[in-house]
Amino acid sequence: MRPWQIYRYNDLKKKAIIYSGDIIYLKPKRWKAKQEFHIVKDGETMHSISQKHAIKLKKLYKKNRMLPGTQPLPGEKLNLRQKKRIF
Repeated sequence: MRPWQIYRYNDLKKKAIIYSGDIIYLKPKRWKAKQEFHIVKDGETMHSISQKHAIKLKKLYKKNRMLPGTQPLPGEKLNLRQKKRIF
């Protein structure tokens, strides 16, 4: 396995520091999670949620109609399987 694969599979930038205890995937993550949704806890980021549920970060943003780089608020409900509906 090449180092670039680890960075790519884990939505990390080149030369990002990987710490002991971090969740690291050795295969590409999925387009959707097994769970239907996730309630954001204090201190969680979109990246940490994508790692926790093995869903690609880009797909997590799309499913929740959020701009890349923005972060959810604690208590917010994030969709992990289907795109958020607009009423």
